[in-house]
Amino acid sequence: MSPAALDDPTAPRKHLSGPARVNYTPEKVLPIPATLKDGTKVRVTPYINGYHEPPARGVVDLLCEEMNGEIEAGDTYPMDEEMDAVTFEGYWFGSFAGVVTVEASDEVVGSFHVKPNYPGRCSHVCNGAFLTVKTARGKGVGGVMADAFLVYAPLLDW
Repeated sequence: MSPAALDDPTAPRKHLSGPARVNYTPEKVLPIPATLKDGTKVRVTPYINGYHEPPARGVVDLLCEEMNGEIEAGDTYPMDEEMDAVTFEGYWFGSFAGVVTVEASDEVVGSFHVKPNYPGRCSHVCNGAFLTVKTARGKGVGGVMADAFLVYAPLLDW
């Protein structure tokens, strides 16, 4: 059985496809400041494919390496094979993604993406995936990403 189009990292990118988005307000999709459990100040930076500039290559490479570690472990993501950075960038940043960085250092501590759950008529329902960098686990990064997801999804008309 072949994977669904949006579960296949090699499938063509689809930028917010499906029904017309009447409440889509990308100009309101702005960075969100937040605080981790230990008081560390972080920032969630949004990336809408085709609207915002893509993240720096180093950010993509780091997140790709983290994702490949999760794929190899086999506990959290459904993929069977690791991705190269170009494939990962298309998969993770193909619709919308948020990247969480420490304000003082720009260290990447996590990322999440929001995408249509299924292509076509069901694309008005979104799906999200979350990835906390191993060295940042247990610090509240996941909660920051979940809160940001709930802010960004309605602005993207989901």
